Amino acid sequence: MTLDNLTQRLRTIADREGRSPEAILQELLDAYEEGLSGDAPKDPID
Repeated sequence: MTLDNLTQRLRTIADREGRSPEAILQELLDAYEEGLSGDAPKDPID
């Protein structure tokens, strides 16, 4: 997959969700880093 394909996918998701591509990337990177650290996912109810 090329960078152009990834960029287009990100823009498509951002448009569909009504969010900026930057916000989506930030969320994905945060989730990735949390997974690497071994921390349990945050409970949305807390």
